[in-house]
Amino acid sequence: MYAICDEHKTPHPNQLLIPLTPTPHAYGLGASNIAANMTSLRGTLVDLRSYLNPGSFGSARCNLVLSEASIDLAVPLQGVSLRELSSGVVKDYIGGMIESNQATWDALLDNEFCKKLGDGTATNDGFKNYMTQDYLYLRNYIKYKSDLYFKREDWTTVSSTNAAASFSSAVGYTESQKSLCVEYLDMTDSQVEQTQPGDTTKNYIKWINDKTQDPGTKYTDPYVMLLPCLLGYYAIASKLRKARDERDDIPNKNPEELYYWLWIRPNSTKQAGMSDQSHRNTVNAILDQSQPTGDDIKRWNGLFKEGCENEIAFFKQGL
Repeated sequence: MYAICDEHKTPHPNQLLIPLTPTPHAYGLGASNIAANMTSLRGTLVDLRSYLNPGSFGSARCNLVLSEASIDLAVPLQGVSLRELSSGVVKDYIGGMIESNQATWDALLDNEFCKKLGDGTATNDGFKNYMTQDYLYLRNYIKYKSDLYFKREDWTTVSSTNAAASFSSAVGYTESQKSLCVEYLDMTDSQVEQTQPGDTTKNYIKWINDKTQDPGTKYTDPYVMLLPCLLGYYAIASKLRKARDERDDIPNKNPEELYYWLWIRPNSTKQAGMSDQSHRNTVNAILDQSQPTGDDIKRWNGLFKEGCENEIAFFKQGL
């Protein structure tokens, strides 16, 4: 959960939401078509609503944006605070990346699996596979973070990042993903743990790890690589929410339809949008402070495209 969890509360534009103690019920996406799949779930919508505030949870990956876990290493590297980084007017490098890769970004936003979440036609088996693969991806994210810390030669740099709290939050999000699979997708703990990464997941993880461990990789590059992952969820969910509100032919179109309640709504709330913008501001500032050359921008455009392509392929695992 988060210190600011009501959809109608407005945090400061530069404020990042600070995670409180994560619980197994505080994150997640949901089941598939309510009419077809409710019988396969352990919980009911009433059970879920007794635990969940729709403004306080989303996917585990989306929660990484809401916290400072994904950007904490860049700040001490530059010797300035998050607020100082994100408050200045800088060039919109991220907007430039999207514009340079518009077709690929649009393909991510319109991916088939998420469209099925929006219209209620996703299958429970497909969703279950997506969720378990995402759990494996999140486990690798922990390794990715530890590798970034390991690369810092100056201990002062590491200690000033609140490394323990940040690392702990990443572990909490990952364990919450597994808890959701066990609690609501009728899986056992051992079934989740015994799931092997698919080829797509392996390739995505390998891409992140290889780039991170490459001595020639600049410190700005990992932040660019993860942008499609960390910003894509709000972009997709807000688009689905708008489309859903404008249609009359969606099965079970009501405020309690599971995918709407558990994925679309929480990932498209007002504070999710403001956190998305805050993350953009901060990463833009990090990139700006690196004083990029034309070659840097060209490299970022390529990394952003690869990140989008990896996300598109990853979502296909839910079909």
